[in-house]
Order: sequence, then C-alpha cells, then structure tokens
Amino acid sequence: MRKRINLWLFFVTLSILMAGCQQEGLFSGSVVLEGDHYFPGGEGLPGVVLMLGGDLTLEEGAWMTGPVYMMGGRIVTNGEIHEDLSLLNGELTLGPQAKIGGDLNLGGGRVEISPQATISGQVNTGVGLQVPDSPALFHETL
Repeated sequence: MRKRINLWLFFVTLSILMAGCQQEGLFSGSVVLEGDHYFPGGEGLPGVVLMLGGDLTLEEGAWMTGPVYMMGGRIVTNGEIHEDLSLLNGELTLGPQAKIGGDLNLGGGRVEISPQATISGQVNTGVGLQVPDSPALFHETL
C-alpha cells in the first residue's frame, strides 16, 4: 500500500509541475501538509488542492475551484468544491450545504455525507486516486 501511495504522490506532483510550466497561463494550486485551515463564507482556495495532512474547514459560502486530491488529513465542508474530489485516505465530512461540482471518488478513508449534500457527478467507490489524463486539466488562467 505504501508503494501505491508514493507512486500516486509522484504522479500528482509531476502533473502539477508540468502544468506550471505551460505557456498559456499560470498554475494555481495548494498543498496542505499540516495545521488547521479555516475558510469562512466568501473565501476559499483556487486551483488544485493536494491534501496530505492537517485539517481544512469550509463554511457555507466558502469554495475550492479546482479538483481536490486527499491522501490524508481531514476536510469538513458546508461549502462548495467546484470539481472532482478524490479520497484515498483521510476523513471527509460533507455537511447539509456541501456541494461537489464533479465526481466523488472514494478509495479509502472515512466519509460522512449528509443526505442534503449535493454531488453533481457520480459517487465512485473502491477506486484509487483519480489523476487527470492531461496536465492541461490542472491549468487555470487567472
């Protein structure tokens, strides 16, 4: 299992670096390793989020614009994640006002989903971390 996580981490990191080198614009993303991170309504994180540890809380009206890849840590949200959320390990709590704009990919970890939470895409269980086929999917023009 450890080799699998290291391999996924390598590919995610490589994809992020490749996207940052593209000519068309700027890369935007965050890596969360530790600590408590709180976002009230109206605030959030732009771009790709790679969660390896720590605690992240999104209140109602808070947002993340890019895909979220969780390999550890804890996310509690009543806010909005505009794209896919992939959970390989860690803890995820979707509150009643939570909105996922893409798919929810579950490969492990602990998940609590309120019946009122909105998931626009599919809920896929028993899958590994879903890394985009093209680094262009990590690209965000400011």
